[in-house]
Amino acid sequence: MFCVDRDGSIIDTDKGVWQTGRFTWMLATLYNEVEQREEWLDLAKHGADFLLKHCFDTDGRMFFHVTREGKPVRKRRYVFFRILCCDWPLLHSTKQQERKNMQNLARSCFDIYTRYTNTPGLITPKFTSERKMKSIGGPMIGM
Repeated sequence: MFCVDRDGSIIDTDKGVWQTGRFTWMLATLYNEVEQREEWLDLAKHGADFLLKHCFDTDGRMFFHVTREGKPVRKRRYVFFRILCCDWPLLHSTKQQERKNMQNLARSCFDIYTRYTNTPGLITPKFTSERKMKSIGGPMIGM
């Protein structure tokens, strides 16, 4: 649970997919680069399993917000955060077939990100045409 008060009590049981992906990434990175604690790897795998099972929509994009059980609540316009959710360092610490599956998923995520980022009109603009603006989100994630 990520929505906790200062005393640790749970405020909200819904899950932000971005936070879940980042926490999963952090745990796997700790396992791979700091110390190979099985609890970190187990939790990273648990997070990755939850993301894979509940957080991808049928169009290949991800939900932004789901219930504790993984039911979709909200889906945002942008697609680039799915790259971060799929860039799990679990690629270095799982079985060969699991690693291949994750690599394929990461490629798929990157392909969708690239298509949406480079095809004008696929995502409804957030701003009006009153002031010409260019988002830096896409290029930033691309780097």
